[in-house]
Amino acid sequence: MDDDANGFIYDINEWDFAAGDNQLTDDHGHGTHVAGIVAARINNGKGIAGLAGNVKIMPVDVFMGGIGAYEDLIRAILYATDNGARVINMSLGASSYSRGEEMAVNYAVDRGVVVVAASGNTGLVQTHYPAAHEAVIAVAATTADDALASYSTRGSWVDVAAPGTSIYSLSAGGGYRYSSGTSMATPHVSALAALIVSYNPLLRPPEVRRMIEEGVDDLGPIGRDIYYGVGRINAARSLALAGATVPGRPLDVDPLFCTELLENGGFEAGLAGWQASGDVALDREWIHSGEASAYFPGGVGSRGTLTQTVTIPANAVGGLLWFAYRIDPEDRGYG
Repeated sequence: MDDDANGFIYDINEWDFAAGDNQLTDDHGHGTHVAGIVAARINNGKGIAGLAGNVKIMPVDVFMGGIGAYEDLIRAILYATDNGARVINMSLGASSYSRGEEMAVNYAVDRGVVVVAASGNTGLVQTHYPAAHEAVIAVAATTADDALASYSTRGSWVDVAAPGTSIYSLSAGGGYRYSSGTSMATPHVSALAALIVSYNPLLRPPEVRRMIEEGVDDLGPIGRDIYYGVGRINAARSLALAGATVPGRPLDVDPLFCTELLENGGFEAGLAGWQASGDVALDREWIHSGEASAYFPGGVGSRGTLTQTVTIPANAVGGLLWFAYRIDPEDRGYG
């Protein structure tokens, strides 16, 4: 990618719908190559296999003729978020900061979207956006022998690294080609995020980030560094952290270091330990996590309360009250 000092972004994930026929076209081939790394179909005896070969791609056109303004990217992030994207891949960037861009990223992450972006291809120690925004997973590029790619931009804001040199993927118009860049490394991380979310759709972006970062192979200086971040991604280890569960049975999502203070916080022992009154019941079919949930049947005039006293340890210096609830989207009689 090239950075423009006037606030435009070049060499991008570009997609267009041809006027009148709804046919998807890619002006530069960059978007096709990136999309293939994520989602090229698997087990079909053709070409390559994407890392998350069964996911759906939402192509959003950000640039016109290779150039786009921050407004275009902001609108694209909001559009993808509001239309159900769970992971946003941004194989693009610029050196100048945009407050609006950061607000758009935060909007997406606050609504459960994992946002991943390329660290840039300058080979220098400098800041590169949107990757450098705090809520974004910033991706550096490695070579086939796990060395940092010479072109990969460096900085304390880099989070993880992924393969980005001579990556074989789809070519616009058919066939396959090699390409290199942090643009190619980024979709490896986006695809891994998509796989983690597919194991447990209830995971929030910070949990997905944690599983990606805790699963890495540490390269370069021990610990986090300006070259690889915490290390090169290791999909097998991150997915093991996510834990493959029976479909419809998501994991508990307690934060790291969480200490359970409730007698029966997950309703595994029914309503024992809780003080219930009114219309409150136990359900073991439509659960949020674990094996059971409490629910309020609802209806006109229906009221119910569910309480439990929490005793805070005397030596506690701070804490976070963590709870989860769900409103049944299909309204099976639940409130």
